[in-house]
Amino acid sequence: MNRYWIGLSAAACFVLGGANLAEALPLVATFDQISEGKTFASFTDDGITFSNLNRYGLEGDFVIESGTSAENGAFFSPPNYLSTGGFIPGLGESFGRFGSADITFGDDATFASLDLFTSSGFDNVLTLNASLDGTLVASDTITLPLTGTGVSHQTLSISGVTFDHLQLVSSGPANDGASFIGIDNVAIDTLTSVPEPATLLLLGSGLAGFLLVRNRVRRGAA
Repeated sequence: MNRYWIGLSAAACFVLGGANLAEALPLVATFDQISEGKTFASFTDDGITFSNLNRYGLEGDFVIESGTSAENGAFFSPPNYLSTGGFIPGLGESFGRFGSADITFGDDATFASLDLFTSSGFDNVLTLNASLDGTLVASDTITLPLTGTGVSHQTLSISGVTFDHLQLVSSGPANDGASFIGIDNVAIDTLTSVPEPATLLLLGSGLAGFLLVRNRVRRGAA
């Protein structure tokens, strides 16, 4: 084998054998850049896709609804949130009937959270399931308040595991298991691989060595 091909092989080894760093890429869907009243069977906001909505016996799609911090509290990021079914234009808000939906983001992730708002006093629960390659790896569950007075805020979150798919699911004895909710501030930290600085340095050194050996071989053959 020619010596410059040996140099090229060494450079390739530096590339293939170099370690990568996993860097978190935060995604946040607040729905604030979408016009109120827009409806979708499936849509993407800031790299997060919402799909496969099931309203447990009712037709209807995702809908963008507006609200205020005075109505929904400090955890709400005005002006918009995600609901289902219909909406109230302008002032006034509504929480749509929700059964389940998928949340995807095109990569592996290590953290997720979302804010839930409701004014319904039903003894149902909402669960955020995280899975990796189709296997459940973590879940978080909240029980909806029974009072039904004002707007209640709760947060679901997943951390400490790697996952590639989320599903939000409502269940319980009331309304065939459906809940009446609004969703805001869906935050997901996805993983992206970047080469370590040392790997890039080794790559440069390997390529420089390859070129040096090739030039020497060519001069010797001249």
